[in-house]
Amino acid sequence: MLAVFTTAGLALPVWAAPNFMAGEKDQTVTVNAQLSDDTYIGASAAIVNADIDGDLIIGANTAQLNGKVGGDLWVGAGTVTVNDRITGDVRAGAGEVAINTTVDDDVIVGTGKLTMSDQAVIRGDLIVGSGHATVNGRVYGDVRIAGGAVTIKANIGGNVEVKTDNSLTILPGTKIGGELSYWAPQENPEFTQYAKKVTYHSISKRSSAPLLGAMMWMIPAVSISFLLWKLICVLLLGAVLIYLMPKLLPRVAVLIKKDYWQAFWQGLIFIIGVPILMLILAMTLIGIHLTLAIGLIYGLMMIGGYASVAMLIGSWLIKKSDKTPGRQLGTFIAGSILFGLVGIIPVIGWLVCFILMVIGVGGFWRDRYKMFRSGKY
Repeated sequence: MLAVFTTAGLALPVWAAPNFMAGEKDQTVTVNAQLSDDTYIGASAAIVNADIDGDLIIGANTAQLNGKVGGDLWVGAGTVTVNDRITGDVRAGAGEVAINTTVDDDVIVGTGKLTMSDQAVIRGDLIVGSGHATVNGRVYGDVRIAGGAVTIKANIGGNVEVKTDNSLTILPGTKIGGELSYWAPQENPEFTQYAKKVTYHSISKRSSAPLLGAMMWMIPAVSISFLLWKLICVLLLGAVLIYLMPKLLPRVAVLIKKDYWQAFWQGLIFIIGVPILMLILAMTLIGIHLTLAIGLIYGLMMIGGYASVAMLIGSWLIKKSDKTPGRQLGTFIAGSILFGLVGIIPVIGWLVCFILMVIGVGGFWRDRYKMFRSGKY
């Protein structure tokens, strides 16, 4: 639900934007006329041949910029080519990025391959995470690169930091106005001719075998730790509920056993219907506060449903589970453990847990409704 609301909120500026262009599947969106405001483009391919007087935001497989952008450029694409001036920042996440023009501010790029041509000029900083980076042209600010193979042949006004587990190559003609700091498998004494100060930090090439071994050890360790932590939280929840309302969970378990089908369909309607209602209310200014209140109730109902499932499963194993608080807690513990073990069964486990959860929420909802009708809260 948080993801849905956040996405909807972030999307509001897009829908309200005067220049919003969306292409159909495999369709190319081409901009040939100047646009005087922020522009949003979503398409298989985006080609901008005219000037944009505001920010430009693009999501596409391929993006080619042949017109001037008067603000920032934000782009997520498979391939990005920037051929005309960007007066603001460039922020790009792509498979390949090529910069062949002037950028008046910073460039921040995450890419498999970055190529800056000899004509490229960056008047701010260059920050790159890349598998392969080639930096030519000129950078007025600092340069920070982390990646695989890095090649530099540029005039850089500030400091340069490079972290590579592959290779760093600095070609003749490079000028670094500040300090060069680099982390690489091998030191190159020739780099001292390109910068006023050079600092080398030794690293060793990493083998995937130790990392794979660590991951193979960590995955089950993290999974077991998460299950233990979840079990502790559930047990604390059960202890609190049994102490404060000793009749609640046994009463819900009995109510579910009387009619499993009714508990299931009511729980299913609640789990699916309430989020839809919240989403509809969230689209209106009046319904925002009501949505938050309903969301709180929804969360409490889900917690109550989970506790009800644990008590229900435990009551199948332990007879006369409601006689004493200690017996209730034992029943709750047994049900919680079995519920958790069912959840780790591949493929079918999550389906069984979902069905049980729906039944638990439905039973808890029915109990709360009956108690409300009778005036007992």
